[in-house]
Amino acid sequence: MVFLRSVHSDPESIRLSFCGPDNPEDGAFALSVDELVGGPVVIRIVGSIDRSAIPVIGECVSEAIVCGRSLVVDLLDVEFVDPAVVPVLSAAASRLAAHRCRAIVACTPELQRQLDPSGAHLGTECVRSVADAVRSAVKPARSEQVSNSCTGETPARSA
Repeated sequence: MVFLRSVHSDPESIRLSFCGPDNPEDGAFALSVDELVGGPVVIRIVGSIDRSAIPVIGECVSEAIVCGRSLVVDLLDVEFVDPAVVPVLSAAASRLAAHRCRAIVACTPELQRQLDPSGAHLGTECVRSVADAVRSAVKPARSEQVSNSCTGETPARSA
């Protein structure tokens, strides 16, 4: 299990963790997690994402969701991605949207085509830089319907 420490609960903690080799070889999987003060959780992945990396990514994404903050997944230095990561990203986007948070992926156009060869919507916004991803992540998520948390009712929208 992966735990992210909140900077709000322990401001003296180091806000960066790293999973993977110190000097990743070509194609080796490495992952870092950075909790930006007042911003999203940023998961940066380097190398290749094969099936063995999916559970690690899933744990980090799940913990970010539990933190109740938006999520940026930086795939700019990823050379190959197994298509099995797509459901992890799509599920994260759905779960975060329910909490008025966002999931944003920073990736190259080539990697976006690898992630989404059919052209179907991934369920998350893809941008070309981490800076753009962080800017998008701090914007409030737009919800078509806002439910009343006490009653579960959805208010009628006025025309």
